[in-house]
Amino acid sequence: MLMKTKLLLKSLLLALGLSVLTLTGTWAVEPASVQRLIQTKECRSCELTKADLRKLDLQNSDLRMAVLSGANLAGADLASANLRGAGLHGVDLGGVDLSRANLTGAYLQDANLGGANLRGANLSGAVLNKADLTGADLTGATLNHAALDGAVFCRTKRPSGRDDNSGCP
Repeated sequence: MLMKTKLLLKSLLLALGLSVLTLTGTWAVEPASVQRLIQTKECRSCELTKADLRKLDLQNSDLRMAVLSGANLAGADLASANLRGAGLHGVDLGGVDLSRANLTGAYLQDANLGGANLRGANLSGAVLNKADLTGADLTGATLNHAALDGAVFCRTKRPSGRDDNSGCP
């Protein structure tokens, strides 16, 4: 129970911080961070807001606690990436490969995960409120203590492999 409380508290603090910084508009991408990520596939706690990361091979990359709000990740490969505690508020991850990714405690509120491959991903304690999971494949994913209020499930494969059409119009 203590672990659950700590994880929830961390997620709430991250959400509050992301909200404040988004409202003040004080974030900007750090070009050196993007270069480091491309060269080393490591960028822990980096500021990557609104970064253009389209079509990059980011498999096995270390993006723990990175802030990626507003980043363009279209066509990126994030299979087995470590995104633990990452800020992905409102990010378009539609069709992105996030299979086996560690998204524990990640903030994905309002994110588009339509058609994303989340097979075997760890989403424990992740905030997925109002996220669009239309057509996403969550087969074998872990969703322990994930916040899913208002998340859209339509043609979505649940962790059990069962289809969920509960949010279809």
